[in-house]
Amino acid sequence: MANSVDPLDLLEQSFAGVVREMPNRFTFHDFVRTLAYRHQHEYIAGLGHFQGNDRPFQALHAELERRLHNGHYGLILINSSKQSKNIFGISSRCGEWQKP
Repeated sequence: MANSVDPLDLLEQSFAGVVREMPNRFTFHDFVRTLAYRHQHEYIAGLGHFQGNDRPFQALHAELERRLHNGHYGLILINSSKQSKNIFGISSRCGEWQKP
């Protein structure tokens, strides 16, 4: 029997708890590392959703950042182009968030 729950929706259900764990100011890369560590099975399922994509991590992270931005998590986007290290340790730009 196939799981009818969208893996991205399931992963997003963890966002509020992860946001509570984050410091007052954090980057999206920090958020993804915490999310992936705390919810490994859901994260892997989310990656599986993009298995046909040439860059599944990039596609998943773009969708997760879009959902974090559009969600109601009580965050303020203070920098949409913050330089930080991604999940692979490569420096790139992402959103920087602050709790109110």
